[in-house]
Parts: sequence; structure tokens; C-alpha cells
Amino acid sequence: MIIRPAQKNDETSILSIFDIAVKWLTDKGLSAQWGTESFSEKTEMISKVQEWINQGNSYVAIINDTIVGFISLVRHPPAYVGELHGLIQKGSFYIASLVTDRHQKGLGIGTELLHFAEALAEKKNHKWIYLDCWNGESSLIGYYEKAGFKTMKPFFVGTWKGVLMKKPLLGNAVQKPNKTLHRIPTKGMAKS
Repeated sequence: MIIRPAQKNDETSILSIFDIAVKWLTDKGLSAQWGTESFSEKTEMISKVQEWINQGNSYVAIINDTIVGFISLVRHPPAYVGELHGLIQKGSFYIASLVTDRHQKGLGIGTELLHFAEALAEKKNHKWIYLDCWNGESSLIGYYEKAGFKTMKPFFVGTWKGVLMKKPLLGNAVQKPNKTLHRIPTKGMAKS
């Protein structure tokens, strides 16, 4: 697996992964997470993916020349977390988005992207990494808890239930995977 910075020409592939996830969630009866409409058909989501890529802290996971995962890190939490902004410590990364190709389920792509984000945050001497997720499915929260995140506080955006989560870095005995070496190539693409 290769993890590299997302580029403008990755937009269609990234939106396709979101579309696959939306369909998978809908088929599982979990449409309350992201709705039923494909992200590639939502102007606001197309703009959001473009914004994440342009910020420069977004990365794609690639297997066999195919984009199979996406993660976007931001310095400030999204406005929709509202009053919870005050709980987020300065000098932290916030995972704005994490999505993997559901056709590639079970390969550890999401876990690798989380470890990659943690390594970047630690390199920048950040002490925490935050995220929010849908609070309507316990297995999603369990996934992040297994990765070392702790639930901080639930919140609502209209009727959408979310939960803010955080993970300590620097000095935290996080077990890093040893099967993949992450590289951020500056020229071309490095393979692991």
C-alpha cells in the first residue's frame, strides 16, 4: 500500500469511494450517517473534497494503482461541532474525513490511514488528534475506540447524532503496524 498526498486529479476517485460507502451504508440500513445521495452528485461535497485537497493535508491510499482510501486532516474542527470547539486543544490535528473503498474491506486501509495521520501529527509535535463520527452505530465508535480514540462528548447537527473523539499522541504507547512502511514521496511514487 502506498499513502501519498492527494492531488487535484484524484478528486473523481475520492468521490467514487464516498459513493461506494454511501451505497454500502444505505444497503445496510445506515443511511442516517451520510444520507442516500451520492457525494459525486452533491455540489457541497464536491466543493468540500476540492477544499480538503487544496489545503494540502489530505492523503490517498493506493493499492495496485487504484485509490482505495482517503483521509483529510485539518487544523481546526468543522463549524458544525459548535460549542465543542472549546474542548479541542490548540496544536492538534482534526480528522475531517476518513473513507475507504468498501470493496476492499478487511485490508486494514482505514487503520493504516489512521496510523499515518498519527505519525504526521507526532512529527509536528502535536499532542492530540481528534475526529467526530456518527453516533448512530456502535460498531463505528468501537472501530475508533479500538484505534485508541476516547469518546469526549456527543453533539447534534439537526437530527444527525455525532460524537467528538480524541486520541493522545507523543508518549502514548501506540502499537504501530509493521507490515507497511509509509512514505510521502516528493517525486514519483514510492512503494512499500
